[in-house]
Amino acid sequence: MSDTEQQTLEAQPTNDDAILDQPDNNAEQDPQIPEADLADPQNDNPEQNDSLEQQNDSYELQNDSIDLQNDSYEQQNDSYEQQNDSIDQITNDSIDQNDIPQGGEEEAYPEEEVETIESLREKQAEAINNLDFTLAQQIQQRIDDLANDNHTQFIEEYSINFGELCAKIARTHFRDRKRINQAYLKKEIAERTKMSEGFQELKKKHIGELQDLENALFSLYKERMTKPYTAHDTLIDRAKLTARRGDFIKAQEYQDQAEESKLEEEQKREELFKEVYKSRMNALLDKQSQEISEYGVQANVSLDKIMKEKANKISEENDKFRRNLAREYKKTCDFVTHSRYDAKHPEQQTIEPRLKPAMLNRLEDAYNDVLVKYGLESPEAGKKPKMIVPNLRPESQMSLRMQSRVESRENERKKKDEELRTSSKMSSRNASRQGSKLNSPKSSPRTTKNTL
Repeated sequence: MSDTEQQTLEAQPTNDDAILDQPDNNAEQDPQIPEADLADPQNDNPEQNDSLEQQNDSYELQNDSIDLQNDSYEQQNDSYEQQNDSIDQITNDSIDQNDIPQGGEEEAYPEEEVETIESLREKQAEAINNLDFTLAQQIQQRIDDLANDNHTQFIEEYSINFGELCAKIARTHFRDRKRINQAYLKKEIAERTKMSEGFQELKKKHIGELQDLENALFSLYKERMTKPYTAHDTLIDRAKLTARRGDFIKAQEYQDQAEESKLEEEQKREELFKEVYKSRMNALLDKQSQEISEYGVQANVSLDKIMKEKANKISEENDKFRRNLAREYKKTCDFVTHSRYDAKHPEQQTIEPRLKPAMLNRLEDAYNDVLVKYGLESPEAGKKPKMIVPNLRPESQMSLRMQSRVESRENERKKKDEELRTSSKMSSRNASRQGSKLNSPKSSPRTTKNTL
């Protein structure tokens, strides 16, 4: 290394020195002059001068980047200040100085009073005491409206709860039905796989039988066609004998007859073989066709059995679903119908008698909607029967079906009460008769004789 290059490397600062010498973001700083320039300003070495110029250029680029960074920071601060000013302006505009409470205390806003039937009855009693009957009548109207609203809300909530119970039953039903479908789908796939494997085995067996028959028929054909031709051989021997005697014309005739005889014999043998081939091949094909047909029938019977079992299971599950819905509907209707206040259990929910008809009507509507929703009834069949009052359905009226159900229950209850009263009367009469018999003295023959 030359002395000039060594001086250049010593004069160039390291990366750590450059990082430490970076100016602050908010202040500009001039680049430091290398010690090499201070030590030897009169240096005329061209290589060293180029190196120093490159170093100065890098310092200038670094300073430019710092200046750009400072400018970006200043622009960002300006945007933050503008944003804060806009927020303050909006906040000041939205606040009314007159609404700010004096003394630093917040103004207490009165809570909106919620009317209840109890509070309205208190106001009504106060109005009656003040002889303000007009106000009392208005309050009574508000009480009636509020009671109707509460009753409607209570009935709707009860109907929603019933719908949720039905939805829970439906989820269980569809889960069980999905399990049934999956189980029988596995059975069907297994049966079809077994059917395919059996068919492949049957196909392999039939191919083997055809090959065996072909081999047997070929052996038979070869055996028949290689048998000696007696007439042909006889004529050939005669032709040879005739030729030895010098009668070549006659010998040629015998030879021609021998060829014709052989040709006829070959055709006859082929015709006979074709008949044998056709009969035996048709017999085998008929047998194989019968086996394929029987196998297909047997496989279809197995598949039909699986599908029938699946349909029966699905039908049973659908019937179970319908029964569960009907049971829940009957249970809910019975609870509404027989709901009454129990002094022993005052915490139990009771339903006012005047709400029962409307609630039973609403439950019936919900039940019909559930049946239509899950495909157990058609939309036409799920419609409610005509009301007692045509083209009018007040909530206090019941449908014919519900009315007949309630009447039948009432008749059964009355019948049971009548039977209990009758049985109690009969038991009291029997008891009185037994008591009279025990209290009356028994007359003996001796007493009667003395009396006479």
